[in-house]
Amino acid sequence: MSPVEISLIAFACIFGGAMLGMFLRGFLPEHHLSADSRDVMKLGTGMIATMASLVLGLLIGSAKGTFDTISSGVRQSGSKIILLDRTLARYGPETGHARDILRQSVASAIEQLWPKGKGTIAVEKVGQAEGGLEDLIHELRQLRPQSDDQRRLQTRAVEIVGEIA
Repeated sequence: MSPVEISLIAFACIFGGAMLGMFLRGFLPEHHLSADSRDVMKLGTGMIATMASLVLGLLIGSAKGTFDTISSGVRQSGSKIILLDRTLARYGPETGHARDILRQSVASAIEQLWPKGKGTIAVEKVGQAEGGLEDLIHELRQLRPQSDDQRRLQTRAVEIVGEIA
């Protein structure tokens, strides 16, 4: 259901309730329409409005916390991907295939998070990013370092892939 449809339904319910209340007012006994009864209704309405605003505020706070957590995770993953690419580039040209796998995995993950079609997700793409990272770890373990620096870079690259996964 679209937000416009939900808004129209809510408006119709509220408007219908107000019309029903105005209609039923004519059938109420006089003591129900006294100043004391109206004050009690105002107090009850005020309390319900206060509770609704409190719940809405908590809901917005929770949504913002969730958004901030996900946003931070995406930023951290992005920086780790850049660090991994730079580490692989420093290792040498032997990591060209591994860097291609990383590039494809990142593209697949981006497509999963933000699909091109409005509100759709390609079912066949689910799991491609995870499989790509497994292929990347396998590719990194196949490397044969020639120096201590390359051995250190290989170990660091495998650690970074583990953190990203």
